[in-house]
Amino acid sequence: MASNLIRVITRGDDLGNTHSANKAIFECVTKGNLKNTSVMVNTPQIKEAAEMFVGRKDVCFGLHANINAEFDNYKWGSVLAKAEVPDLYDEEGNLFADNSLLFNRKPRVEQVIAEISAQLDLATRMGFDIKYVDQHMGFSWVLGDEAGAVANWIRSKGLINGGIVSGGVRAKKEADVEASVRNFILALKELSDGDYMNVNHPSFDDDETRILSYTGATGLEIAFDRNIDRIRLTHPDILRTYEELGIKSIRYDEV
Repeated sequence: MASNLIRVITRGDDLGNTHSANKAIFECVTKGNLKNTSVMVNTPQIKEAAEMFVGRKDVCFGLHANINAEFDNYKWGSVLAKAEVPDLYDEEGNLFADNSLLFNRKPRVEQVIAEISAQLDLATRMGFDIKYVDQHMGFSWVLGDEAGAVANWIRSKGLINGGIVSGGVRAKKEADVEASVRNFILALKELSDGDYMNVNHPSFDDDETRILSYTGATGLEIAFDRNIDRIRLTHPDILRTYEELGIKSIRYDEV
């Protein structure tokens, strides 16, 4: 029986990271049920992302606050000059790839807040209508006793904290596309009434995405998983399941 009480915040992270991600997120917004996308303003393809997305009203934009650069051979830096936020950089002059290493560095909260503030300012100047903030790699825990400073900062800006929701849509990713689609449909059918989050990193399985390796995952694995995310947001069988079950895909500013 259809329900009007199940709502899913569909979110696509890493807009601006790569050309492949920008294309995939655009497809998921225009042909799928992606209602929110999180912008990484200090990444290599952010200008292209702004050209593609600024002014669109069919998607809710968030700031993907970002003080890490996790990939082995694909890096970005801070919006602020390195001299202004030295705690965020490793000995090789890169943003830390791993939060545990950043935790050991014991970054000062003032530098973290200064950098994410600069990121929000840049997103606004570029024309993005930012409604929420979430954290790339969930970094705030590295601040220890001051971890709550990030949530307080989000609140002070009058923005929605993108990390707070009642539950997530959980479905195992199989080794082939059709099994992953079937598993996601089964996960949707098991949802009880409430608000949920479905966080994705849509991209294409292409040469650009296949270079994005990091500790614990090869580029081939990352490309496969992110392409699955794109498919799950656009696959006709999944979109039909949302409709048949009366599940509504929503924006953060509709919660």
